[in-house]
Amino acid sequence: MLTAVERIVSGGETGAERAALDWAIANGIPHGGWCARGRVAEDGVIPANYSLAESPWSSPLEVAECNVIDSGATLFFSRQAFSEETIKDTRVLTQKFDKPWMSAWWFQPLTYKCVAQFLRWNKPRVVYVTGARASEDPKIGEEVYRVLTQAFRILDGGHPEELLGGTNVTRAMLAESHSLQQHGAWHLTAAKQVGAKIPG
Repeated sequence: MLTAVERIVSGGETGAERAALDWAIANGIPHGGWCARGRVAEDGVIPANYSLAESPWSSPLEVAECNVIDSGATLFFSRQAFSEETIKDTRVLTQKFDKPWMSAWWFQPLTYKCVAQFLRWNKPRVVYVTGARASEDPKIGEEVYRVLTQAFRILDGGHPEELLGGTNVTRAMLAESHSLQQHGAWHLTAAKQVGAKIPG
């Protein structure tokens, strides 16, 4: 086994967050996280089968802060080429609390390998998964579920040969990060951007 993940958390919103909870439940991994006051989500009340703690706040930013604090790393998923402004709040929170994070825009063939490598490098016990809502992208849930399934197949099955290699992937991540606005393809930022927890 190449991962230390023991729990998946999210805010229970539709799309990326709920897909992560569904994946955890289906795979027997404990789940949780903080949700908005009243268990409110964009589609109404969050179903009771999700074991979430109700926060005192209705603000998505306040809820996200609770989940960032309680997790060891954050994964942000979207299939759209969002601008930096869209994920700025999440990035600022992870940097504020010195937590590694990764954001993936669009889904390319190697996305799941990058997720697996990120989790292997940082070894978080609790992972906060967030990203686009279903109203923003009706297919985001399916993609997040698929990527998590493929990434943990590598990690839980102990297949290091399927992971991307050290220094080369570090450089590739930085290259993708800087080329996002030029190519509009995908963005990957690992381990707090500067001073990443990545072996050279």
